[in-house]
Amino acid sequence: CICFRNRTESRANLLRAKNHNAYRIVLTGGPCAGKSSAAAELQEQLTSHGFLVFTLPEIATVMFNAGANWTQFAETEEGLAAFQSELTKLQIAQEDSFLRLCGVTEKPCVVICDRGLMDGKAYCTPKVWDIVQKKLWMNESRMLARYDAVAFMVTAADGAEEFYTKDNNAARRENPEEAV
Repeated sequence: CICFRNRTESRANLLRAKNHNAYRIVLTGGPCAGKSSAAAELQEQLTSHGFLVFTLPEIATVMFNAGANWTQFAETEEGLAAFQSELTKLQIAQEDSFLRLCGVTEKPCVVICDRGLMDGKAYCTPKVWDIVQKKLWMNESRMLARYDAVAFMVTAADGAEEFYTKDNNAARRENPEEAV
């Protein structure tokens, strides 16, 4: 499922308004859904059509590889909310940095995000997610308004279990049952 939105409908796009040549696409979905493969294919295809393409890493993986894992903070609602808030702030900073780079080139640009701001919701209780939104002064509509397209991809664990693997991502911890 790919959802496109009208780029002019929200004030949340102020940064993008300055960078009218930049498009932001989110690849989201369960683990081992093909997000990295899709990002590589999109980068190749879009580059061949003259776009400057930036493929951003999944921030949760960056944090896990740095030694921070959400399970270390999940013992309390306050800890999980703090972890998810910091992860989201880092995601925003990464996206905005690349959009600023887009603003200094004449080439049309595409920023491909391996997961978006809303992905953290899957790892929070409704109460914790509400705390995260309040900490960030951001609601779900504003989070989604940052993107031009969102592609939801289904995990291989849902119907193609024989292709589900942890081998291609050291930070992937979910077994097939947890991935679904």
